[in-house]
Amino acid sequence: MGKEVLRGVRDIVVNKDSMWIIVDTLPCLFRYYLLSRELELTAIFPEAMRSGNFAFSKIVKLEDEIYFIPRLAKDIFYYDISNKEFHKLNVSFEDFCDDKGLEVVVKERFLYCIHRYPNRVIKINSVTKEVNIFEIDMNPYIEAGIEKLIYKAFQGPCIYQEKIIWSHYKNILIIFDTEKESFSIKKLEGLSHEKIKLIPGVLEVEDYITGVRLFEDILWLFSFNGKIYQYDEGIHQLEDTLFDNYMHYDDAGGKKYFFLHDIVPLKKELIIIPSYKNKCVKYNIDTKRYEEVLNDYAQNWDGNKRDYSLCKKMSDKKMVLYSYYESSFYILDVENNSVCKREIEISYRKLIKENPDFKWMVIKDGVYSFDDLMYLFEGFTSHRCMKEKKLQDTSIGKQIYEIIEKQLKSEVKWR
Repeated sequence: MGKEVLRGVRDIVVNKDSMWIIVDTLPCLFRYYLLSRELELTAIFPEAMRSGNFAFSKIVKLEDEIYFIPRLAKDIFYYDISNKEFHKLNVSFEDFCDDKGLEVVVKERFLYCIHRYPNRVIKINSVTKEVNIFEIDMNPYIEAGIEKLIYKAFQGPCIYQEKIIWSHYKNILIIFDTEKESFSIKKLEGLSHEKIKLIPGVLEVEDYITGVRLFEDILWLFSFNGKIYQYDEGIHQLEDTLFDNYMHYDDAGGKKYFFLHDIVPLKKELIIIPSYKNKCVKYNIDTKRYEEVLNDYAQNWDGNKRDYSLCKKMSDKKMVLYSYYESSFYILDVENNSVCKREIEISYRKLIKENPDFKWMVIKDGVYSFDDLMYLFEGFTSHRCMKEKKLQDTSIGKQIYEIIEKQLKSEVKWR
């Protein structure tokens, strides 16, 4: 097996002809070329960026720099593409949650990193590298015990009239004015109060807004239970019989998952993406009607295997989703009403030959972190002093070791 599928993709940045990629299990920045389908190792993280698995949750590209937004890592870094250098920003995360769950929005030359628990905005000037942190005390407005459990389950914020807006439990919108650099709070009335058993017998909450999006100068809100609202000086719920019996929960492992993964504006259409359904819904702003689209996926959902972990626009008519459990991308073409499933292949053998540092990263003390039988066989036959135990302890396992052992005995027999 000379190639494997790239797994554990955490985030991507889509360019016209390529995607920049980070994964949870390799301290690397990759670039994938969409036409040739070639994966390139752009850079290996320096030691300061290596915080084990799940170090970074987001990457953002501004001009000729890529910013790495931490999940478990201790700092924010950026990569200078032209000079091929990593740099660290001076940001203190001492009193943040360990698993930060940061979201990012970009406005002109500024990056705004949103931390929901506690509520802070980290403003980064991409030119001067100056960093400012703004904080609001939400204790009078939220239930801290619940918020601490669900703060990573929200979708990212949006920008509306020079303000960054994001949602909280108890149907509160937090508004950060980027010009005045000040906060305000908006309590939403008229929303559903259905109960959700997030963890049966342990945690029950009311339905709450999980995402806020801007479409045709109107804020669109969607809830855990799949309710969709417009907010324009008041709340208006959008209902349609098309949604009857359409959404459903997946409660694998005893947990409840939200109905909608995201709602994505594409020109005059709003694409509504369920978390566990093999169709999407399109809302047309001119006709004000819903219709089912993109209903030719390769297969239906199976439990939580297609729980999407990211959604990015590729153009005005295309977007890409990533299914973390399947290690697969789905390219949704709204114009042609088609879906293309794609996996990214990674050739460990090729990357090892091109970059010795990569070799020492994926092969440690004779233990292989990838399942490339041919590479393992070549390495074993050229280093026959390798102990049996080291091979059996790898991810390849005892069965492959026994196959190699039989092959070597066969070689001896015929000499």
